Amino acid sequence: MAGLRDLLASIPLLKPMVDAVDPEDIAPVTPTPIPISSGQAKFIQGYRANPQNKFGAKDRMETLPTKFHAPTMETFVRAAAAGTHFGVPKLTPEQLTNMALHEGRDDFGTNYNAMDVANKKQVEIYKNLVGNGHDDDAAKFAAAIYGKSETAGRRKKQFLEVWNGAGPKARKYAADSNAESYAATHPKNQEMLDFIADHYNDQLEANTPNVDPSKPAVDLTTPDVKQPTDQANSPDNSNQPAVDVMGNQVFKRGGLVDKPIKGNSKLI
Repeated sequence: MAGLRDLLASIPLLKPMVDAVDPEDIAPVTPTPIPISSGQAKFIQGYRANPQNKFGAKDRMETLPTKFHAPTMETFVRAAAAGTHFGVPKLTPEQLTNMALHEGRDDFGTNYNAMDVANKKQVEIYKNLVGNGHDDDAAKFAAAIYGKSETAGRRKKQFLEVWNGAGPKARKYAADSNAESYAATHPKNQEMLDFIADHYNDQLEANTPNVDPSKPAVDLTTPDVKQPTDQANSPDNSNQPAVDVMGNQVFKRGGLVDKPIKGNSKLI
């Protein structure tokens, strides 16, 4: 940068303009890194389900692990837990682990447009989380959990089916996810399950005031359970858009997601 500045200053017509610019104003900005938990590895390995024992497997698990970006996963897990303070249904670490493994993604396969921006309650949840320092995309994830849970109860569908849209593809998605849920508690995934459980439960305890820790989690497989809502803050679903028959975005499975985390790191 200094060499270019000197070169431009050597041109008489440009020298006055170069002299008028403070060098500090054109200095490159170094992004402030988001700190991760002390002692935390950058990636966590997870083994996805392999019900047909393909590729020589003998334990109904994939023979090679999928890498998950640990800071991203922690960010989404903590936002989901913090959201329970604002009405997001409580999930179990096993349910979250199953969602991540089934998608093969550390952001749990969330569709960033899944949050209904016309739904006042979802927007409220999102704003509250972002206002308390949670990542933008992770806050949308938590708000989407609330919205999809409400939709599942209203339509008497499984949460996992509604999570992926509607129609045959969504029903297959839910069926496959339920059939592969054993992977979440397989010994090969103990590290991943513990990681999710530690951060989710730690965030639950940090919420003040918090939901009752003994309150049961949402049953993601029962289609006719309507989640209770606060009548004083009942969501406005009158403008809820219709769901396309093909369902929402079909997410890419497997592979590595190493995306930068946006937003602050101050978590409540």
